[in-house]
Amino acid sequence: MKKDLRGKKLIGKYSKLPLYMNWGYVREGGIRQFENSISFFLGRILQVGSLLVIIFLLFVKLSTGDLLFIGLVDNSLQDLFGWIAAVLFIYSFYLVRNRNEFLDNIRHTSLNSLRTKLGEKRMKSIEITNYLNYSLVDILDKLIAKNPIDYVEEFVQELMKHKNVDVLLFRLGISKQKMKKLNYSRVDETLSHFGSFMDEVAVGSFGIAIENNFGYIDERVVFIYLAKTYLKQLLLEEEVNPDEIEGAILWMASEEKKKHYFNLWKKKAPLKPTSIVNRAYTSGFAGTLNKFSRDFTNEVIKGDFRISIAREKELEELIQKVSQGEKNAILMVGESGVGKTSLIKSMAVRMVVEDVPDNLQDMRLVGFDVSKASATSKNIDSFKTKIQKVFEDTVKAKNIILVLEDIVQLLGVRDDLAGEVIGIMIDSIDRYK
Repeated sequence: MKKDLRGKKLIGKYSKLPLYMNWGYVREGGIRQFENSISFFLGRILQVGSLLVIIFLLFVKLSTGDLLFIGLVDNSLQDLFGWIAAVLFIYSFYLVRNRNEFLDNIRHTSLNSLRTKLGEKRMKSIEITNYLNYSLVDILDKLIAKNPIDYVEEFVQELMKHKNVDVLLFRLGISKQKMKKLNYSRVDETLSHFGSFMDEVAVGSFGIAIENNFGYIDERVVFIYLAKTYLKQLLLEEEVNPDEIEGAILWMASEEKKKHYFNLWKKKAPLKPTSIVNRAYTSGFAGTLNKFSRDFTNEVIKGDFRISIAREKELEELIQKVSQGEKNAILMVGESGVGKTSLIKSMAVRMVVEDVPDNLQDMRLVGFDVSKASATSKNIDSFKTKIQKVFEDTVKAKNIILVLEDIVQLLGVRDDLAGEVIGIMIDSIDRYK
């Protein structure tokens, strides 16, 4: 019943914290989506129209020689229009705002922020409304206004109108047409009336989103909840089993994490130095290393954003070992193509977005190009000198994590010389670590 979906109410618990849902906020009589569309359209018109008026009036002022402050604050009708246009131009940005950040009177925040607060035990209660994707709010508003008898089917039909649910269905291996033809009359809707059903969906969807590192509760999350509960048997008959649903959750979590790091990269990368000097200006010059190296962190700063989520466990272990102090030398072993370089690039991304321990946040991840150093050396003594110099540069720079790539290529030289070169490297590691 719709009377259960009024105002703010306690609908469950998460980690012993009370969960609230503000159904009064969600309800707009089913016209929220229409209002948002009109608001956005009007905002665009105001942006263009007011900007044209401002440009025209400035041109008039410029042509008459009145483009001075005193000429902008007289009482003429022309200036009044100019100020009105300026106010409307500013207001237009509110109308076209990002509704995932600011929706009506509620400040929407990411679940990433909530996870941090939960870890710090700073939360006394949680209001789910703050973490709903704005398009999901539109769906909830429309569904509550309809108050359908067959509410599971109606909910699914509304969710499938969104593109990201289409992608999810493709991952699950079931078409939209098949979903529409499911026998929803067999879904046991007697377990709860409409109000309780909506409360269950809110609590269940929140649990899936918070535990799988999603940024918001969106249409995909709600669909997954329905697939794991009300639609479970129907999907099984279409050969969509629980393992495939769990696989889809893992894929969604991976995509969300990539999106999270990409957004962090957009914010953090412009603030990072692209030179060899750290932000505290305490690093030294590494001449030889800079000639024969590849700066992975600098590549990320300049736009080469590539992160692999598949090796998250190995990446976390690598970062922790590297951060444990200067006396660490880590050997990565694996066949060509297994992802060693990909792991290094992912670590560089984490360093740039500063999702690493504090002592790594202002460091450079630099790879020594053994092949290039060898190819440009006149003889083995010259090559050995370069290796020694690289280690000296690394120590003097104070802000470099050195990556020795393709060490196996050293074995391509004469056996006695290979042993000598590797010995120099081991001695240098012992001496400078």
